[in-house]
Parts: sequence; structure tokens; C-alpha cells
Amino acid sequence: MAQIRRQFWAKSDAFSTDKKKIAYISAHFTGHASTWFDDILESEAKLPVTSTEPKLLESYEAFMESFKLRFSDPGHQSRAIQQLHELKQGIQSVMAYAVDFRNLARICDFGEAANIDMFRRGLSTRITRHLIATKMPSKLDEVITLVVELENTVNSNLSYMNKSEYRSPYPAA
Repeated sequence: MAQIRRQFWAKSDAFSTDKKKIAYISAHFTGHASTWFDDILESEAKLPVTSTEPKLLESYEAFMESFKLRFSDPGHQSRAIQQLHELKQGIQSVMAYAVDFRNLARICDFGEAANIDMFRRGLSTRITRHLIATKMPSKLDEVITLVVELENTVNSNLSYMNKSEYRSPYPAA
């Protein structure tokens, strides 16, 4: 569905009506979804023209709501919430952790403050200890940028320290 939303966005002139959007989506249906759509076509064709009964094929929002009720996994969000609570940075980079975090957070639909709190809780101790005296931004994207920059600085300094141990030019006595 994300690809279809991108098409609607990219070609907004071609999808200017609800009917055009529904027609485009339904053209991609196969199997059970195709049968479900055919049933809707058939039942709405039988409705009298003067009927006040709402028609799914006239409202993109109503159509999508009905589609989601019929074909979406009701446990998808609760599993994503559980995965988000268990997500830890571990040995991966902050950026890789942030990608995983954002993907799950989008599904969970928590507020900004809760997302920031959970993101920070999942960071490795190596990074968290450098955040103790840092003022946190109020936007998740800004927090992620800050933490990525912090990780880059820490890694750069560790690399420098490992390569630049002082060695006296004079032999030991």
C-alpha cells in the first residue's frame, strides 16, 4: 500500500478523484482481495440509484477502512509495540538502530516524548554514558541526529587515542 500511496503522491493529477484511486488499487488485487472487490462491485451495482446507503466505491476513505478491516492483521501493532520495547542498539551503529526504531515507532503511533524515551532506553551503555550531561531535544529526529554525532565523535576520539600513544624518542634506561 505504501507504493500505491507514493503513486498517488507522484501523479496527483491522474488520481484526482476517489473513484480513480479505488480503480487503481483494485487493479492490483489478486486472490481474496480481488474476490472481495468483485463482490462489492456486484452488490453496489444492485443498489437503486436513489439509495441513501453509503457506497464503498464512492469514498476512498471508506473503501480503505473496509479494506483494512477485512485484510489487516489486528495483532500487527501489538507485535510492533512488543518489538519496540525489546529493541536494543547492541553492537550495531546508532544509525542502524535508529532505522529499526523508526520503522517500529511508525507502526506503534506513540507520541514524541514516549518515542524519545524508548529510543534512549535502547541505546548502548557506551553511548548513554556520554548523554548524561546533554540537554535532549524535544523531537525524535533531533535526538537521533545528536546521538549519531555523539557516536561519531566518540568513535573518532577512540580511534585517535589508539593510534597516538606517546612514545619517547629516547631509549629506556
